Amino acid sequence: MTAKTKVVSIEEKIPGLKEYKDKVRRRKLFGLLGVFGLLIVIVVFLISPLSRLQSIEVVNNSRLTTAQVMALTGVEKDVSIFGIHSSAIEKKNYGLAFD
Repeated sequence: MTAKTKVVSIEEKIPGLKEYKDKVRRRKLFGLLGVFGLLIVIVVFLISPLSRLQSIEVVNNSRLTTAQVMALTGVEKDVSIFGIHSSAIEKKNYGLAFD
């Protein structure tokens, strides 16, 4: 006759192993949820009107009207704030008001 042997899991042999594994799983889960949550917040921000140019204020425009400055720079309302490069606008329009 064959003797039946009882299979003992490693978690039964080491008492704190199950709690440690659960702790590691929870840490990984919350880390992944945090990353995905941050990605969702970034996507919602990029889609929302908060990332769009709402108003344009032209200051120190004694030689040109606001409409002329707007036409020269090419900046418009409701454009993404990440699509506007101030250095390129400055290079493009440098000295136009002083011709």
